[in-house]
Amino acid sequence: MAMLGKDFELRDAVQNEVRPGEKILWVGKPNPVRMALKTVPQLLMGVLWLGFCIFFFSTWLGAFNFTPSAGDIERGVRAPSAIFGLFPFIFFGIGIWMLIAPLWQMFKGIRSIYAVTDQRLLTISRTPLGQSVISYGDEDITQVERRERGNGTGDLIFAKEQRSRSSRNSGRRTYWVDIGFFGIDNVRHVEELVLDTFKQNVSQPADSE
Repeated sequence: MAMLGKDFELRDAVQNEVRPGEKILWVGKPNPVRMALKTVPQLLMGVLWLGFCIFFFSTWLGAFNFTPSAGDIERGVRAPSAIFGLFPFIFFGIGIWMLIAPLWQMFKGIRSIYAVTDQRLLTISRTPLGQSVISYGDEDITQVERRERGNGTGDLIFAKEQRSRSSRNSGRRTYWVDIGFFGIDNVRHVEELVLDTFKQNVSQPADSE
């Protein structure tokens, strides 16, 4: 009964977003743990980043005689701290954000809803600041890839989004991000539903099985 009530709650949330005449075919949620596991590389990078920051800034502070004594403050700390005092906070902030990325993704998973209708695929994300709804129609769903685990759960990728990143060493580079339903139950059933609904535009990769 608890699961049934939860299904009705999810369907009601999606019902508020559908258009007149639009039919809901499937509603589900991502597995929060699966969402968090996607950011494990980022977590490991955060550990290395913070280790580097601790080493670098401890050396940097020592070079500028950053000690709590009044004499040091008068002699050498005031000028460099005025210019560079925010640097440690910025760099440590980046590292801390990398560390909490799994928790943030888990929170997003708990507050996210997936849906398939006869017209589009929906991703609904609810946060304390409001609600975000992203729709993917016929023109967006061009290839479907199923990544299934032994227990029947898995990821269903139906689009890829191109993004760019700039760095001082390598300049501007582009990369692709998978768009889909992650950590869903009975992923094979959802794949069949998507293929049947959008079969005119959808192709399957050779290794989708």
